[in-house]
Amino acid sequence: MKPDPVTATLDDLAVWSADTGRQSPPDRPHAELMLGLLADELGVTELSQLAEGSLRQLLLEVYPEAADIEPEEVPTVLRTAGDLLDFAADRRLLHAATVENLRTELRESMAPFVTAVADLPEDESDLDDLDDVDEVDLKEVFGLPDRLPPLRLPPEPELAQAARESVLLGQVQQVVLALYGGPDGATDPGDGLDGAEAALLTELSEELGFVEETDEAQIVPTEDARTWPDLDDDEVLLVWQHALSFVLAWSLVLDAAGAGEEDLDFASAGSAFMVLFLTGREGVSLAEWSAMIEETATAELPESQARQRWDAWVAEHGDPGVVLAERLARLGAVTVDDEVVRMTPPAQHMLRSELLDSDVDVPLLPPVEDMTAEDVLEVALTTGPDEAAKEVEAWMSPRTPQAAASELLGAARGGGPDERGAVATLLTPLGAATEQAWREALDEPALRPYAKQALAQLTDSAAELSPQELAWLLADALSDAELRFEPEELAEVVASTVPAGEVAIFDHVWRLDHPNAHEVLTLVGRFHPDKTTAKAARKAAFKVGG
Repeated sequence: MKPDPVTATLDDLAVWSADTGRQSPPDRPHAELMLGLLADELGVTELSQLAEGSLRQLLLEVYPEAADIEPEEVPTVLRTAGDLLDFAADRRLLHAATVENLRTELRESMAPFVTAVADLPEDESDLDDLDDVDEVDLKEVFGLPDRLPPLRLPPEPELAQAARESVLLGQVQQVVLALYGGPDGATDPGDGLDGAEAALLTELSEELGFVEETDEAQIVPTEDARTWPDLDDDEVLLVWQHALSFVLAWSLVLDAAGAGEEDLDFASAGSAFMVLFLTGREGVSLAEWSAMIEETATAELPESQARQRWDAWVAEHGDPGVVLAERLARLGAVTVDDEVVRMTPPAQHMLRSELLDSDVDVPLLPPVEDMTAEDVLEVALTTGPDEAAKEVEAWMSPRTPQAAASELLGAARGGGPDERGAVATLLTPLGAATEQAWREALDEPALRPYAKQALAQLTDSAAELSPQELAWLLADALSDAELRFEPEELAEVVASTVPAGEVAIFDHVWRLDHPNAHEVLTLVGRFHPDKTTAKAARKAAFKVGG
């Protein structure tokens, strides 16, 4: 008897897992549940039928109603969804662009899914009943890769000193000493603390161990409270990091509990902090930051009700995004300049530690004097333009243009299309001083087309590229295009790279010893708006490796 579609997929999934040598095979019970819900509730009987919106509907509408899972099972559910996408991609059950869209959808659904399943409390009295948020695997929850771009951080003493200067922790200390008695009597905790701020500082004092209960049932300041911030560097950072975790997880939740708000769910507001980490020095606008928090807070509400409740809260209590950003700024975790929110080094240090615990590698950049050309290329390719420009300028400063060019071209020899393109971009501003380095690069086949183009500009002569070299530049230019551009952009990108009717170049592309030749020809065949050009590219793709 032929197995039903769910069983057949599960069996194929097990074979795929063994063939690919995955360290953590997909969880079969959860995979069976997920496939069953897709089939029964959404009519998706085959993974090839997954479409945009499927995972969002499954996680945010179907699971909360149809699946009885415990909060501790959340990481397994999310990992299972990722495993099914990996399986569908490897088995070519879905278009690559569809897979990427579904991965984005999965990442965007994670925070509201965690909130829905965990049933986080709306009342302050329930806060102590929750598991520690640090138990969440950040890699699984946010769908992160094994490695993130390198980070530059100051040494620990500088990080600790920044933590000591925290305005918020200074206020916590003042409140503790004022309420429970400092060594010289009461201390003024400061003016202008409303109910929400007073609740935050009081809760934070307990979380940080700044107060304790005596045998006589009296609340008194602890030694840490009395001596803050004069603690050892590692102790200062530990206290500061604990405060950051608390502000992110419970700051707005406390506000809602104090106001009796039952509709807005602020429990996942801190998930926006990961986005902030990933943006580096570029940061995000305050408007974008607030929009992310609004999205998580209203995820479970109907659209009309969501807008009404959010606007009502903002009118009475202020924009939660602005409130949270202000508290994080007082802590010293972010800066807000010109309406842009950026993470500070102590916060980057803390989140990096948590990412390492979740098996996400976040390398630290070495001192500028120890950076290699490979380091420079990675920074140029993986960080924002402002951050990259600063690092590249510092690295080039002690070098002559010729020396810098030789080192970077040497690093590009062992790289791929991205590295070759990055070198050409980095060396252009250096001008004629790089001529000798480019002439030496003519001996490297993968770099020769770039060298000819550069020398043509430097010597004001025509670039005489062979058809094979032009084909190589085309293959480099469109490699991994589906990962670098949105699906709706691809037709324009392909058309601007390959003019309509210029099909002769395809006969050279398929003959190249280029690892992405088939991918590029297939891409042109699928997305080029000119039917004749697209057809010629598809025909050439069939010849690759033949």
